[in-house]
Amino acid sequence: MPSTRTNLDLPLISGIHPEKRKVFAMIRVSTKQQDMEQQQANIDFYCLPENFNLEVVETFLFPGTGGDVVTKTAEFKRMLQALVNGPDVVGVVFSQLDRMMRPDDIDDYGKLKIFRTGNKLMFCDADHGLSVTNPEDRAFIMAQFEQAAAERRKIRFRTHRAKDD
Repeated sequence: MPSTRTNLDLPLISGIHPEKRKVFAMIRVSTKQQDMEQQQANIDFYCLPENFNLEVVETFLFPGTGGDVVTKTAEFKRMLQALVNGPDVVGVVFSQLDRMMRPDDIDDYGKLKIFRTGNKLMFCDADHGLSVTNPEDRAFIMAQFEQAAAERRKIRFRTHRAKDD
């Protein structure tokens, strides 16, 4: 299974990709405590030649958007359509995988279809670009999304409980 990185001072991968690959970047914050600038700094780090060697051609911003609703926004749908229409774009880079979504139901996973049919990659705090067509990567992606969804449910529970007190 891919390893995740927590030390952003070291290169992510040992082999350097010889040419820059074009990607979209996605930044999503749902609360005021989350930091778009830090997410951008992480993305910039992942794009370095000694890491994934990526060139961001467009950044999609989702301020104040929860991970459980982001896939329903017009901007998210535009990003997926741009992936379909952009054969030279190899995927999407995120600060962390849970910035893409926190799936609320099984239908949310249908949004990943373009990553399979278009052979697009997800770049984040893993040690290589993740492919939904690779069984190990797919298991890692699904585990990350399910963990993110569980965290969202806990936050929702605590928030509602605090309102009741």
